[in-house]
Amino acid sequence: MSQLFARVELLGSPDEKAYEQLHQYMSGMNWYKKISGVDLPHAVYQAQFQQEHPDLLAVANGLKAEIQRMIWTRALILIVRSVDWAKTAA
Repeated sequence: MSQLFARVELLGSPDEKAYEQLHQYMSGMNWYKKISGVDLPHAVYQAQFQQEHPDLLAVANGLKAEIQRMIWTRALILIVRSVDWAKTAA
């Protein structure tokens, strides 16, 4: 199982409505804005994948195609697969 993080940037001048639609879309695709109860930075999402080494470019291109089709016409997607991670106490 792999833990992936996605950073989505809507290029140009997106309004708050566009990011609300993005958050809804990502949540519907099982990408979440929290990890261990802590909010991730703006437009950063986390998801679990069954494959140990998913095709990161395919994941990025799939998200980009759907986001550009449904939400905003220009988007950049960064996908990172975590090997390990830690968080500090608040």
